[in-house]
Amino acid sequence: MEHLLEDLECPVCTDYLTIPIRQCTIGHSVCGKCITKLGQCALCRNEFTESRNITLEGLALKMKYPCINKDTGCTELLSYSDREKHELRCTFRGIRVSCPMKGCDYVGDAASIKSHWLTKKTAKIYNTFNSGSIKLKNDSYFVSLVCAFEEQFWYKTKTFNNTMYFAIQFIGKPEEANKFNFEVEITKSNSSKKKIVLGDYCQSIDLSESELFKEETCCTISFTNLLQFLSNEYLNYTLKVFKIGGAPKTNQNFHNNQNTGTKPKPVHHNKAGNQNVNSGKQHEGFSKSRKGNSEHNSKPKDYKQPSGKKKSAN
Repeated sequence: MEHLLEDLECPVCTDYLTIPIRQCTIGHSVCGKCITKLGQCALCRNEFTESRNITLEGLALKMKYPCINKDTGCTELLSYSDREKHELRCTFRGIRVSCPMKGCDYVGDAASIKSHWLTKKTAKIYNTFNSGSIKLKNDSYFVSLVCAFEEQFWYKTKTFNNTMYFAIQFIGKPEEANKFNFEVEITKSNSSKKKIVLGDYCQSIDLSESELFKEETCCTISFTNLLQFLSNEYLNYTLKVFKIGGAPKTNQNFHNNQNTGTKPKPVHHNKAGNQNVNSGKQHEGFSKSRKGNSEHNSKPKDYKQPSGKKKSAN
């Protein structure tokens, strides 16, 4: 059986071929992912056609495949139709991480993602406390690796339609993502008291970008609500990551005063130090920040887990 499986391996990436299996004008077959990348057959440099290799497709449906996690202990042999479902839930599954930087196709295990990230010319690694600024403009995207509490996270921000989005994804077991939360504090440069403190629980690495940047899975704020904090077209902010004890049932926002038991909302401090609470959810996208020099080993002493659901700022 093993020698038959070799016939179903892509000659470029060595992954098993998936249906539909297309071929070049000579008859070589490669996987759909490699066809998209190459444009030409890597073996003979001929063009790919729309013709399908029916013989290989029939063989693919009859074979039993080893689990992709066989090297870490899984001994299951799976039919073509059962492979994907099993591998998503396999107890031997390691954390595979795709590089989220635009144009990068790297995929590796969680242990190697840091060394890969450092190969990027503009990449920095953040920790539990970071400060920086971002220019407020539409159609921007920013991502950075965060290393905190001996764990790794992706910090992602995005802007479009005059709205700013932000989220952090935990690079680890999906069920452990809600053991961590983060806060973003936006301040006005000439006022130490006027600020908005925003936050949410970290999301699972399993979420795609389209799923992550939805209202229910990230924080958002409209540009209109940020204009008063601009300094020469830039927003000043700090990003903090916390490890918390309890695991929430739903995603929620956080602010400085968590003792009311009501739905958390953005907090604005005026010059007198009084709070003006603006209903709404909170914001994502902040850009290249500088690493701070302090670390939080636990959540703040006065930090309490809020209850309630997020709302979106208009």
